[in-house]
Amino acid sequence: MARILITGSNSGFGLLSALTLARQGHDVIATMRNAAKSDALDH
Repeated sequence: MARILITGSNSGFGLLSALTLARQGHDVIATMRNAAKSDALDH
């Protein structure tokens, strides 16, 4: 699988993309400006 960098991954399209690609087995590197809002990515 691919290693994918997603910016703005704590909300909206970035969050949806990060979760979808991770569920598909890709290695997702998720970045965001405010790490305090990263709760949706914890798994």
